[in-house]
Amino acid sequence: MRIGIVAVIYEEPEYQETLKCLMQLDYPVEYVDRQGVGSLAQAYNQGFDRITQKWDLDGIWLVSNITFEVSDFEKLRQCLIDGWDAVHPAFESDHQHIRPNDHGGKRRTGTREVKFLEFTAPMVNRYVFEAVRLNEKMPYWGHDLDWSYRAKQEGAKLGVCYDASVGHVYIRNNLVHPITRQRMSNRKRTDNQTTRELRRIYGANWRKLLY
Repeated sequence: MRIGIVAVIYEEPEYQETLKCLMQLDYPVEYVDRQGVGSLAQAYNQGFDRITQKWDLDGIWLVSNITFEVSDFEKLRQCLIDGWDAVHPAFESDHQHIRPNDHGGKRRTGTREVKFLEFTAPMVNRYVFEAVRLNEKMPYWGHDLDWSYRAKQEGAKLGVCYDASVGHVYIRNNLVHPITRQRMSNRKRTDNQTTRELRRIYGANWRKLLY
């Protein structure tokens, strides 16, 4: 299973930890520079196009500002080998189904099918992502919900691998760096645009349908 990595560059100092992790892997990496504040959806799409033009790959790991062990990468890779079309590692997400523990605090194990994936660090079958791209009209959020729904409509099997976990530095909650503040400002300015796009595609009850 040949995996390529699309890594979105962050300009905050914490991103050095992500780089250290990536350097442990002996797999091709395509770094995508969005000048620290640009569209995440566009960066992932562009990075996918560039890396698949250079390498014959079976899967893509789309990476934001995370930390991980090589064993976590290999567990995700094994999921694709086992037939999953897209998997996400567990982490302390805003979404309960991606967290390593259930509501009662019990540790989850294995890989379980889910309604949607985040795009913090999903590993995706190359041919699934070729067929279903991220909607760039939703630059910072919403594109993950939309992508997951459309991928599942095409028959894709999406899961969270609870045996793999990553750290995710929530830079958005630490507005020390000017680049972080600028990115958050950009995100707020596009919130209405994203909501309008979700309503245009899925109607007024888009939350109920996609979440």
